[in-house]
Amino acid sequence: MLASFLAKKITDRALKDHPVLLSGCCINAVRPKVPCVICRSNCNENVFSESDYRFDRCTNCNFCVSACPVQAITPSASLLQQVIRHTETGKGKIYISCRKRNGRGDINIYCLASLPWELYVALVLNKVAVVSLSLCEHCEHCERVTALFHKIRETMGNAFYREHFLFSEADADARILSRRAMIGNLKRKGVLTAGQIFFDTVSNESDTLFFRKQLIKKLLSLQNENIGCSWLTPVIRNNCWGCGLCASKCPNRAMTLVETGSRSQLVHIPWRCTRCGLCEQCCPERSIEGWSLLEMSTLYLQKIPVNIEFKYCPECQKAVRPVNGGYFCYYCGNKNAVGKDEV
Repeated sequence: MLASFLAKKITDRALKDHPVLLSGCCINAVRPKVPCVICRSNCNENVFSESDYRFDRCTNCNFCVSACPVQAITPSASLLQQVIRHTETGKGKIYISCRKRNGRGDINIYCLASLPWELYVALVLNKVAVVSLSLCEHCEHCERVTALFHKIRETMGNAFYREHFLFSEADADARILSRRAMIGNLKRKGVLTAGQIFFDTVSNESDTLFFRKQLIKKLLSLQNENIGCSWLTPVIRNNCWGCGLCASKCPNRAMTLVETGSRSQLVHIPWRCTRCGLCEQCCPERSIEGWSLLEMSTLYLQKIPVNIEFKYCPECQKAVRPVNGGYFCYYCGNKNAVGKDEV
C-alpha cells in the first residue's frame, strides 16, 4: 500500500510541468518582514498570491524563474530538459523560438524572456543562437526581451554578443521541423529525469543558483578558449567593521567572512552574486554604496577580498564596532565594567 502511494505521488509530480519554488532559498525566508513580491508581479495567473502557491494555475511561462532576484525558482522540467540537452551538444546553430512561432525552434519556450541570461550564454558558448525578434516589437513582453539581451551584451561583451547571436528573420522562419523531428521532440519531452523533477523545496541547502552553476560549469569546460565575463562587486565604505550580517543574510553565500588565523576578512564571490540587494538593506552602517564593474576575466571562480581595516576586541578577538574610542565587544565590555564595579 505504501509503495502504491509513493508511486502515485511520483507520477503526480512528474505530470505537473511547472516551475519549482525552493522556499528555503527564497529571500522572504531571510527577510519576512519586508516581503519580496517580484515573482507575484511577474505572474499573470496569481500563482504566488496565496501562501500555498497555486501552481495548478500555472501556464508554464517561466517568467517568475527569470525574474527571481536570488534564483530561488527553478524552471519547469520540460524547459530544463530542452536546455540541458542542447547545452551538451556540439557546435552549430540552435534555433530558439517563442510560442508565436508554433514550435519551429530547437528550443520552444513561452517567450524569449522565459530563459534567464545565464542559460542563454551556456547554450551558445560553442554555437550560434538564431532568434527572430520581429514578433517581439508589438508584444506585451517586448521590454523583458530587450532587457534580457541587453544583460547578455553587458555581461559577455559586444564581441561575444555579435559572434554568438544571429537575429535573422529568414533563418528563423526556415527552421520548420519535419514530422519525424516533431515526434522525436515530443518523445524526448516526455522523459523527465529524477534530477529535473525533484528539488528539495524546503531545506536551505536546496540547489539554488541553478542557472549560474550551469553557466560556470560550461565556461570552465571551455576555459582554453579565453571567454571572459563582466562581474559586479559591491563598493564598501571604510565604516564597515565586519559584523558579518551581510554574509549571514546572503541567500547565495556571495558574501563571506573568511577566518585568517585570529583575524577575519570580508570576501565577495562575484559569480554567486545576483545583486538581490539584501546585503545593502541589512547593513546596519549602510556601508554598501553601489557596485563596481570588474574587468573581463576568465577567473570565473575568483574571490574578491574587501580592503577594510577591522577593529578587534583585545580579549576575544572578534570584529567590533568602535564606540567612544574603545574596541571591546559588547560582551567583553560589560564583563570589564562589572569587574570594575566590584573592585
